[in-house]
Amino acid sequence: MGHAATSVYVAAFTKEKLQIIAQTHERVLGTRDFDWALLEFCAKTFKEQNGIDIMTNAKARLRLLDVIEKQRKILSANTEATINVEYLAEDLDLNLHVTREQFEKLSAHVLDKFRATLERLKAGKNTFQFQFFFLLIRAALRGLDISLSFSYRTNCQEQ
Repeated sequence: MGHAATSVYVAAFTKEKLQIIAQTHERVLGTRDFDWALLEFCAKTFKEQNGIDIMTNAKARLRLLDVIEKQRKILSANTEATINVEYLAEDLDLNLHVTREQFEKLSAHVLDKFRATLERLKAGKNTFQFQFFFLLIRAALRGLDISLSFSYRTNCQEQ
C-alpha cells in the first residue's frame, strides 16, 4: 500500500523463477485515506472546541496533515499518540490524544475498502492451479501495521 494507490500480488516462488499468479490494483486507496480520516476527526474536534473550521484554511490543513502522518507511524508501535500543533489557526493550539482503537474506528471504511480489494483478488479469474488455506497480509502502510486475514481455497486449471 502506497501513499495513493494499492497493489496486491500472489506469486509462486521456486529456486528457478518467480511467477505472478494473480494481481489486483486499487488506484484510489492509500495511506493518505487513513490520514484524511484522522484529519476530519481532528478538524471536527477543533471546530467544536474553538468554532474555527480548519478545513477551509489550506495552511492549517497541511500543517495538521504533516503531524497526522507522523502520529500514524507512532500508532504502529504504540497504542496511543498525541496530536499537538501549536498556533494551528488564529493563535489557537490543537492538542488531541488518540488511541489506536479510536484510529481503527475512524478508518474502518478504508480497511473495508482494502478488504474488498483482497476479495477482488480472490474472486478473479486465475489461470494457474494454487491453494490458499490461510493468507495473512501485513501492510506496513508506511508505518501503520494492520493485519488482515482470510482463508480460501482455489483450484483453477492451467490453460
